[in-house]
Amino acid sequence: MGRERRSTRFWVGPVAIGLFLALPACSEDVDPGVGESCALAGEGCGGTPDCCAPLACRSGVCGDRAAGAEEEADADPSDGPAGRADGADGAGAGDGEGSPGGGQPAVDDCVPSNPGSPGGSIESCNGIDDDCDGEIDEDIAEVVCGVGGCQRAVAGCVDGAVPACEAGQPSVEACNGVDDDCDGVVDIDAEGVAEGWACVPPTGPQGFVMGSEQGEPGRDRNEQPHTVVLTRPMLMRRTVVTQDEWKDLMGNNPSWFSEEGRGGCVGDESCGDRPVDLVNWYEAITYVNRLSERDGVEPCYELVDCGPAEDLGAACGDGPGASQCLGAYRCADVVFSGLDCMGYRLPTEAEWEWAARGGTDTAYHSGGFQDESPMTCNVVESLDRVGWYCGNSGGRTHRVGEKDPNGFGLYDVHGNVWEWIWDFYQQDFGLTAEQLAGVVTDPYDPVAGIETALRSGTWNGRPATVRAAIRHECPTIFRRHDRAFRYVISGPSPANP
Repeated sequence: MGRERRSTRFWVGPVAIGLFLALPACSEDVDPGVGESCALAGEGCGGTPDCCAPLACRSGVCGDRAAGAEEEADADPSDGPAGRADGADGAGAGDGEGSPGGGQPAVDDCVPSNPGSPGGSIESCNGIDDDCDGEIDEDIAEVVCGVGGCQRAVAGCVDGAVPACEAGQPSVEACNGVDDDCDGVVDIDAEGVAEGWACVPPTGPQGFVMGSEQGEPGRDRNEQPHTVVLTRPMLMRRTVVTQDEWKDLMGNNPSWFSEEGRGGCVGDESCGDRPVDLVNWYEAITYVNRLSERDGVEPCYELVDCGPAEDLGAACGDGPGASQCLGAYRCADVVFSGLDCMGYRLPTEAEWEWAARGGTDTAYHSGGFQDESPMTCNVVESLDRVGWYCGNSGGRTHRVGEKDPNGFGLYDVHGNVWEWIWDFYQQDFGLTAEQLAGVVTDPYDPVAGIETALRSGTWNGRPATVRAAIRHECPTIFRRHDRAFRYVISGPSPANP
């Protein structure tokens, strides 16, 4: 029987929110006016307490700071922006006292949070009591564009889009789970995302079909189709971690396909832009934790008794079989703080597949294929444009980002290297028959396992084994010359904007 899966709701911290919002940085010289955009982060906006002062930053827009707002701003930052309680145990909205908003202030102390309307008198679809009448999202006369977004199917809300836009509202789409530019889609073509990152939007309430349908050439029995809803946007690295990136942080280069490795650097003067390989799952987890520490954000993983230190990134020796091995570096346990963590982490299996598909439902994000022998190494035109596999790789890895990206701007999701993800491997995704027939929201494994799932496929894989739905199990200590990883940062949940 699979382990129980759960979802969490959370607040995004100052560093992460700075990456997610396509807004100017706040400083003493930058003080947005009423109705202008600002970033939410703890007690201040954009991590600077003076930003928006003496204005209140609500739902990403600056509004008048009414009486009593100062007291609310002094609330414990752990309670989230504006002092609302965080449902960190996965309970979500409705856990706090007073209202379903989770710690919404009483009406007598309520500060109108909809600056898009005079005095905050218009209720918008954002899970907040905008008009301070003690009820949330009721009697929505109109939806104010760019304020909290319209994420729930209640009166006045249509399929997660904003059906009515006011003139002069924000026109720039940010990676925040909100339809900022009122075009009916969320986070597509988000601007202001840092270099090297792609904004992956939430699925919307309709979700997406994870796995493969009957009849897809080359499908495996572990790809049971089921509907998954992902409620958060996320920033995902456009490519897997390269050898140069690994070496800059970790100080060595274990890769088989490198200047120092036995696989060499055939075809390139330098392999620095190729994927780092010969790293096991524990080494990938250690890398993202160190990256969080370097950048001053809370690590997403607690690593227990990892070692030996000298074997971290130590490859597989110099023998003829050195292209794969069981690495000595491992941890006694890895504890994941959940999807609310503010640091870097590996994507969940559902997040990876949604991101890799790029909004498509075909075998590859570039299209499908009809092959009478899908397990042979045939050249597939639709795959050739987007991935490295046995039909075009020449038996080696290639520089990242050389093929066409998908609709979210991600490269190399079909082949080149298998990618480590967080979830451990289970035949049925760890879901019951009832869950597979229903809708699963934000699934992930709360604990680590001895085998994890790999996604993407590899440079020596056949066309069928680099499809978006392909899954492969692998021991967490295993190193091989076709294993790598990319990492993500969680975005804000629409339940807690």
